Amino acid sequence: MKKIFTILFFLLLTFSSPVFAHTGLKDASPSEGETVTEELQEITMEFNTAIENGSLFTLLDENGIEVAFEDIRLDKNKLIGTTSEPLIEGRYTVNWSIVGEDGHLIKGEYAFTVAQDNKAGEDSGTTDELKEKSNELNATDKTEEEANQSSAVNKEEKSKTNPSIVISIVTGFLLFAAFQTAMWLIRRGKK
Repeated sequence: MKKIFTILFFLLLTFSSPVFAHTGLKDASPSEGETVTEELQEITMEFNTAIENGSLFTLLDENGIEVAFEDIRLDKNKLIGTTSEPLIEGRYTVNWSIVGEDGHLIKGEYAFTVAQDNKAGEDSGTTDELKEKSNELNATDKTEEEANQSSAVNKEEKSKTNPSIVISIVTGFLLFAAFQTAMWLIRRGKK
């Protein structure tokens, strides 16, 4: 009887553990919250394990307008996007959606800022330019607040019960019920 219980226990562990092994964002360039001061045309995201076809991402500027990619390619555990022109100054949000090696769809987002240094010889001291920069900073602050609120909503959504966890629990329950039924049948047959 102990052998049957041991075998069922190991089967439960064997079949339920892959459910918890989801792919997540390991590294990105530019990274979360980074301020880029050089020309930027390529965004690279590296995930914990290999990702499948169907994985993609979008890039939104601070006004929520999607920036077009010239090319998005998949390389084992990396997703790489290239724009046709360097990104202009501003705050950007990357929304990614990947198909993990286990077949599950996983989504996430992060933000970064492009703030190229002022070119030498430019006159940025005029009143109109200062007002424009002030308005841009105010818009950036509002965008940061919206991004923080969006991030809080995403964290709340992630904290909800993951369907794969429910599947794992149900599978464990069914294996336990099958074990109990097998034990009952064995005992019944001995009588």
